[in-house]
Amino acid sequence: SVYAWQIASGDIPITLFESLNVKLTNPGFTFSYWTTNPDGSGVKYSDGALYNFDLGNIDLYAQWTPNQVTFHENASLSDSVAALQSASTTTSLTLFSDLNPSFSNPGYLFSGWSTVAGGPGTDYSDGATYDFTLGSISLYAQWNPATYSINYAADGGTTSATSATFTTGDSSLALPNASEAGYTFDGWFTSAQGGSLVGMSGASFTPTSSATLYAQWTVIPAFAVTFSANGGTGSVGSVSALSGASLSLPSPASISRPGYVFSGWNTVADGSGTAFDPSSTIILVGPMTLYAQWRQLPAAVVTFVLNGARGSINAISAYDGAIETLPTPPALARPGYVFTGWNTRANGKGSPFAGGVPVTLSASLNLYAQWSGHAPARLVSPIGPFTSSSVRVTGSLVSQVNRLVSLIIRQKRHVVTLYGYPSSAATGQAGLYQGRARVNSVALAIRRALAHVHHGGVRVVVVNEGLAAGTSNRVSVVVR
Repeated sequence: SVYAWQIASGDIPITLFESLNVKLTNPGFTFSYWTTNPDGSGVKYSDGALYNFDLGNIDLYAQWTPNQVTFHENASLSDSVAALQSASTTTSLTLFSDLNPSFSNPGYLFSGWSTVAGGPGTDYSDGATYDFTLGSISLYAQWNPATYSINYAADGGTTSATSATFTTGDSSLALPNASEAGYTFDGWFTSAQGGSLVGMSGASFTPTSSATLYAQWTVIPAFAVTFSANGGTGSVGSVSALSGASLSLPSPASISRPGYVFSGWNTVADGSGTAFDPSSTIILVGPMTLYAQWRQLPAAVVTFVLNGARGSINAISAYDGAIETLPTPPALARPGYVFTGWNTRANGKGSPFAGGVPVTLSASLNLYAQWSGHAPARLVSPIGPFTSSSVRVTGSLVSQVNRLVSLIIRQKRHVVTLYGYPSSAATGQAGLYQGRARVNSVALAIRRALAHVHHGGVRVVVVNEGLAAGTSNRVSVVVR
C-alpha cells in the first residue's frame, strides 16, 4: 500500500519515478512504466509522460521487470554479440558454455567476466553467484591468448624443425624446410595421406589449434642419357640422374673424327633436333640419346674485297685441294668501270686471278677486285636563273652553289665544267660578255666554297656557250 502523489492542474509531465515524494522499491526488479490497473492492463504511461490534470484524479500502478545481466562476447571493439539472464534473487550466473547465443574468440581462451570491457573492473568467475536485487549489470567476457603446439612429421625425410609453439598475437610461424633423397617435397599437410595442404617450406602459418603437420613426397624418376659418336671413333659412357637434376654434358675428348672438329650434341643425328653446346648443362626431364655433331675443318678461306665498288661478295670456305670458281662482281658494282679480275694486292701488283675461272685452293687469301675506266660525267642542276642583266652570285644563287659543292664532295668529283648563258635580251658581243661574266662568277663562288671547307683536288673549267634555247639566264654544270 505504499504510494506517492502529485497535485497539479493543466497538461504537465508526470513526476519522474526517481523524483517521487515517496520512494517506491521492489527488490530484484526494475521500474518499467505506469498503468491504470495493478495487473498491467489499462492505459499505459511511460516515466515522465504528459497528463492533463484537468481531466480529474487518476491512480497509476508501477509495473516492474526482473533485473538482468547482459553478457557481452567482447571479442573486438565492434563485437555486438550478447546474451541475457533475468532474475530477482541471488542466482548463479549462466555458465559460459550454456550461453545463447554461444560465445567464441578464435585464438583466445575465456578466462572470466568483468564489469569493464578492457578490465580491470569487478570480476566474476564463470558460474559465480550474483544478487539480482542489486540491479541490472553488464558483464564482458575476458580472453587470454591461446598457446598451441605444432609438431612436424617428416615421414622418412629430414626437416629443419620438428616442433614449434605459437601464441595468438605472435608473428606467424614459417613452415620448416624438408628434404628426402630421391623425392620431391609436395608440402606440409594436415594428414599423412590426403588431407589439406597447409603450405610449402617457408610459407607463413598461423595456427588456430594444436596440430601435427605431415610432410608428403613424390618419388623422382631416374633417367639415362646415352651418347653416340655419330660417325666418329671412340665412345662416351652413358650417365643417369634424377628427373629435374642438372647434368653437365661430358667432354668429347674420348671421341674423334679425322678432318672434323666436334661442334656439340644434338637430339637428332642429322642436327635437326635440339642442339647443346659442348660442356653445357641440361635439366633432365626424361631418357634421351645425344648425337655428336661434327664440322669439317676448312683448308682455305677466300675473302673478296670490291676495292672501291659498292656491295659485297660472300667469302668462300673450302678444303685442301678443292676446286672453286672465283666470282665476278655485279655489272653495276662500280659505274664507269670495268672489272678486269682479282689480285692479291689492292694496287694490282700481287698475284692475279681471273673472275669466273675455276682455281684449286691451298691456302687462305684476300683477293682485291681490279678495275679499268673512270666515273662517268654527270649533268647536274644548273645555277640560276640570274635576274635581268645581273652577273653576280647573290641570294638564292649562293644556296645553289653551296648545294653543288656538297654534292661534289659527297660524290668525290674531281672536275667541274661550267657553261655560261646570257639572258635572251642580250645579243651579240653583249650576250657573250654577259655569259662569260656569269660563268666566271659561278666558278669563283665554287672555288671559294671549296676553299672554305678545305676541300682540294677539284678543277673548275669555264666555257662560254653564248645563247641556246631553254638555257638563258643560267650556268649549266657537268661533274665527273
